[in-house]
Amino acid sequence: MSKYFQIQWREFVRDLTANNKLTPNELLFEILNFLKKNLEFFKKKPFSDYDFEQFLDVDINDYLPEINSYESANVQYFINTAKRYENAQEATIALFLRDALEDMLIFESGRTCPRCGRSGMGVLKNRLDDRLAFLCRQCGLGVYFDESKVKPGELKIASITDLHNAHLI
Repeated sequence: MSKYFQIQWREFVRDLTANNKLTPNELLFEILNFLKKNLEFFKKKPFSDYDFEQFLDVDINDYLPEINSYESANVQYFINTAKRYENAQEATIALFLRDALEDMLIFESGRTCPRCGRSGMGVLKNRLDDRLAFLCRQCGLGVYFDESKVKPGELKIASITDLHNAHLI
């Protein structure tokens, strides 16, 4: 891990630890600020392999982690895990951050994946035409509501407004 990134990561973890009463929304805000503050790292490998740029467009006012049952226990788990990763490889931190952001931002429907059987496919939207799609976070199968297949790179995170308009929440 680069020395500079390690310093930034440790400072981020220290700041999270200092505020032991973070809400899920506050944690999301802190993570997104960390990404924006350290953008030069997140544009390079191994971080670029995890498409962090999709999270940079997130308007925190249009996403509620609580809608995905991301609760205070999850916040404490995130902080405890982040502390354990103080000396971890950048790829490990990248995966950890990406998974946490997806847990907070991607609404899980009640739909079961037809390929692997995982319950709770995520709901995302097409980057170009705003069509909503289901995406299995286990096997990667993506299908639009009309059952047509999703191509790689087509999706971005759906907002609460998108979910309301589709009568999913």
